[in-house]
Amino acid sequence: MSNCRTIQNLLSDYRTDLLDERERAQIESHISECPDCARELELLDSVLSLVENNTPLCEPPAGLWNGVYNRITDPTPRRARLGGWFLTPVHAAGVGLAALAIIVGLYVSGPRPQVVGSASMAPADDYVLAHALYAGQASITDRAAYLTYVATPSDSGVPN
Repeated sequence: MSNCRTIQNLLSDYRTDLLDERERAQIESHISECPDCARELELLDSVLSLVENNTPLCEPPAGLWNGVYNRITDPTPRRARLGGWFLTPVHAAGVGLAALAIIVGLYVSGPRPQVVGSASMAPADDYVLAHALYAGQASITDRAAYLTYVATPSDSGVPN
């Protein structure tokens, strides 16, 4: 299988005549014996024919090769625009200090968690009295709820 993987990686070079005679002979003998690699070569040929048939022939711009050649042969190395800016120690230190200032500013001025105090519950007697005052003027259902609360036994944890 690893031999097939090696052959399949070389099929595009084989099809474009970039291999020497020894490598071409090895690939041809392998393709004649291996149906999977032969199928892979057929797929590659179909893709190449699709590209050739559906790509219009275009002439490159007149100065394209001259521009490429000049960039290749230019003796002065070009630095990356943004990457070169970070290479100077002064700029790198400035960026580091700015990042540190932003982090400290966010930490200092960030939202503070609010501590919510424990809710104090009114004693049961106060609740019963308030409910009794309200239930005296409310509908029958509130009076029934009040009587249910008052009638609960004391072992349920609610005082009478």
